[in-house]
Amino acid sequence: DTLLMFTSKGRAYSTKIYEVPQAGRTAKGKAFVNLIPLQDGERVVALQPVREFSDGAFVVMATKKGVIKKTSLQLFSNIRTSGIIALSIQDDDDLVGVRITEGAADLLLGTRNGWAIRFRAENARPMGRTARGVRGIRLRDKDDEVVGMAVVSRDMPATLLTVCEKGYGKRTPTSDYPTKNRGGKGVIT
Repeated sequence: DTLLMFTSKGRAYSTKIYEVPQAGRTAKGKAFVNLIPLQDGERVVALQPVREFSDGAFVVMATKKGVIKKTSLQLFSNIRTSGIIALSIQDDDDLVGVRITEGAADLLLGTRNGWAIRFRAENARPMGRTARGVRGIRLRDKDDEVVGMAVVSRDMPATLLTVCEKGYGKRTPTSDYPTKNRGGKGVIT
């Protein structure tokens, strides 16, 4: 398998799974800066294992300012060792989540102030690697930001686990989140 690594500044790196050092449960491990050439102020925010780079699969990325971007997974099949630009991102924005989708699925974005929006993944058209993306959620306050993203299946009933900064958590059926259009303000979660 291939391990895709996405950084906070919108860069993507890849490595084969067998190149990641294997260690015991109590071992310290190896720093990511020894595996990939991270730039100053950059940190790894998402890891996605990929068995095969199929035609119908997409990489969906979300930033803290509410921008989402959907790109074909095949565009990430040949990544240089120095990495590639997965998403053009503004200086005051950071990548917060990356998911791989196939088929009919919905995306759910959650914000720091407790708002969430659910919309169809088809509402975001596929874009090239260096594109910026489109608005996924319209943030209500200046201090609000996207903190998480989930892929929700339309076919199977599921629950969403929401955890707050203070440690409180709850499970909510995904059917409680209405499917809206991309770019709305969302509902209280």
